[in-house]
Amino acid sequence: TASPALSLFARPGDGTIRTRRIAVLVAEGVDLEPLRALHEGLLGAGAVPRFVGVRLGTIGTDEDLIEVDTTLEAAPAVLWDALVLPDGAG
Repeated sequence: TASPALSLFARPGDGTIRTRRIAVLVAEGVDLEPLRALHEGLLGAGAVPRFVGVRLGTIGTDEDLIEVDTTLEAAPAVLWDALVLPDGAG
């Protein structure tokens, strides 16, 4: 049975991804280039993507970095509408 209390479609909005908060988990070893493209695409669609890591700082090498926006402890799961689990060598 469908539950309006649990459905994102029952909430106010236009039915798009606009204003949805999306956690993109990052850690050492993750492939950064696809994450940048995903982040830009989500921003372009009006979503609110954030890079979430185990600690604040940067992920990657000196030449190729992503800044972590928040940590897992500071932004619990209930604050997000979606989660991205990227691939990598980690």
